[in-house]
Amino acid sequence: AEVLPRLASTFAAMASTGSPPPSAEPAELFVCGRLCLLGEHSDWAGAYPDPEVLPGKCLVVGTSTNQGLHARVSLDPARANTFTMVSTDDTGVSRTRSFALDDPDSLREEARAGGFWSHVAGTVWTLLRSEEHRDSVSGAPIAARVAEGLGRLPTGAGIRLDNYKTTLPIKKGLSSSAAVCVLVARAFSNALELRLTPLQEARLAYSGERETPSRCGRMDQAGCAFGPGRLVTLVFSGDDVQVEPLRRVGRTLHLVVADLNASKDTVSILRDLQEAFFSSPTTETTKEAARRKTNRSDTQYTSTTEMDDREGPENRKEQESRKAGVARDLRLLLGKTNHDFVARAVDAVERGDAKTLGAVYDDAQNAFDCVAGAASPGNLGVVGSPVLHATRTNTSFKPFVFGSKGVGSQGDGSVQFLCRGATAARRCVEILRDECGAKDAFVLEVPQSADAKATELSEEGNAAAA
Repeated sequence: AEVLPRLASTFAAMASTGSPPPSAEPAELFVCGRLCLLGEHSDWAGAYPDPEVLPGKCLVVGTSTNQGLHARVSLDPARANTFTMVSTDDTGVSRTRSFALDDPDSLREEARAGGFWSHVAGTVWTLLRSEEHRDSVSGAPIAARVAEGLGRLPTGAGIRLDNYKTTLPIKKGLSSSAAVCVLVARAFSNALELRLTPLQEARLAYSGERETPSRCGRMDQAGCAFGPGRLVTLVFSGDDVQVEPLRRVGRTLHLVVADLNASKDTVSILRDLQEAFFSSPTTETTKEAARRKTNRSDTQYTSTTEMDDREGPENRKEQESRKAGVARDLRLLLGKTNHDFVARAVDAVERGDAKTLGAVYDDAQNAFDCVAGAASPGNLGVVGSPVLHATRTNTSFKPFVFGSKGVGSQGDGSVQFLCRGATAARRCVEILRDECGAKDAFVLEVPQSADAKATELSEEGNAAAA
């Protein structure tokens, strides 16, 4: 492969520096998941090159040390030029796969094919070959630094990553796939002494996941990389990500997250929303005109436009008008409306006003159901995600919660409740288990800032007495 001469020259240059080889001692790693409180889908929307579309903005928190990927990275003395990973899912089932580091083409091919190991392959390919990621100090491509590190490994050695335990629910809106990509980037950083920052890890992980069929935005990787319990606002404009930590958390937030034990199709949700978001009446008309022209000379192909022609021009106008309306509403939802929700939420968190934050939760979910549900009716909204909405409207939760909403890409994956306090959170977990069959519900606490005055609202006492 063409990478070998470049690696060889870099290795030779490194040998002359006398740099010490990477440590052979195993190192423990942990990558949390992320919970998006508000702003889901605005990350990819903010990359849209249109001055009328506002940057994406979301409020996220890393899950606790009880919800994440536990791993150990070490040098593998018996497998030269190889990255070997053991992946253990949340049920305890383990799989092992080795990747040849001197065959980047096969890595990219596997990433683009999708499948279980695609995210790992995509991230390793990015670390080896991507020229867009550069060291913040030297300006050199991070891929060159990876080559340096590989050149300093003991003769015949490779890298082994053992993800021996996973306590993060998989495919439930907590960014398990993004966490895997961050874990791989962090493993290379540790094994090769790259000293990557969390933001660099997040960017590499995002590029790695984008090598797969996933159409994710940048929120997931950034939320995972910054660590457990960190509450931050992320702003997405084009390819840029800005991290804005909250000034303070005025009151401990008690969140309950539960796997709904239903099903969701993230790929389908992203496809539907992005097709609607990026569509325009002009683009649709041009496409249909081209298809009509093609179909005049191809009698074996019958287009949807020709079917519409048989149904009459009024039907086409109605469809185009509806598409334009959905696109307009979705851009507003993921733009200005979302900015308003996030601003209200940040203000409430900093003031310690959990009741107002709960109201923002409900307002945001209602808006999402209405607008995004129209774009992806089979997956979102009251009809498309019936389990989520049956759970949220269960009256047993009312005495214990300030508000609730979906998680991640939404749909029937997971639900989050903002609870009135620690006692109320425990009661919510019991209700989810006993009435909703959600056995894996967990409490996520975001601690108040050290300078914040403790506030005990009367609702906590009412919940405890209920």
